[in-house]
Amino acid sequence: MASRAALCLVILLIVIGAAIMGACLWPRSCPLSVCPECYTGYYRGLDIGGPGLLGRSFYRLVLPPSDEADGWTEIDYRGEGWNAFRGTYPDGTLREEGECRVGSNGPDDPAPDIHDVKWGKYHDPKGVIVSEIVDGTGRQTYFAADGTKIWELDLKDGQRTRHAMWAPNGQITSEQRYIDGKVHGPFVGYYHSGVKRVEGTKSRGKDVGLWTWYKPDGTVERVEDHGGTDTNDAMADRKEEKP
Repeated sequence: MASRAALCLVILLIVIGAAIMGACLWPRSCPLSVCPECYTGYYRGLDIGGPGLLGRSFYRLVLPPSDEADGWTEIDYRGEGWNAFRGTYPDGTLREEGECRVGSNGPDDPAPDIHDVKWGKYHDPKGVIVSEIVDGTGRQTYFAADGTKIWELDLKDGQRTRHAMWAPNGQITSEQRYIDGKVHGPFVGYYHSGVKRVEGTKSRGKDVGLWTWYKPDGTVERVEDHGGTDTNDAMADRKEEKP
């Protein structure tokens, strides 16, 4: 009787252990706080708090498509720092690959940034490399699946220097430059129709001077004066930083 009870206890412990191990290894997912509507993190663990499998042990971070014309980007997460990433067009064609930085917003909360890149190669929908980043310097170029350019970001030594975006119809919608990682200089935004939407000046990330917003028909909607007397300085700095 005693040996049978001991055997039953051993079997019970094995079953409990297997159940706990299964719970630890079963993949789960959750939004990441850095951008809940953008990134999803996949992890294993009991999610009860603590290091390793007691909490959330992330292994894959995903930026899913925002629409049918967009593709997937996945980060092979190995911890804070540089992590390998890979993106594809909807048909599976390679769109991007390289290493991007992943920071942290707290315990068990990775904060990826696929635009903070150590190195990267960017392909058009035909698979041709159109831009590269080497040692934090170069250009990121993204296309829609139909071949329309939608995004361009210039980096120098890991710092942003210029960013431009285009609408699905090929119309540029915004272009801005940076100094020390902050938006700096004249800024103009456009509607998809090509009509000017907003114009003003940034001084190291802050709005200065007059900002004007326009209606889709091109008439002025409102004007705001943000003060500041460094508009000319901002424009001069922009010329100095222009590659």
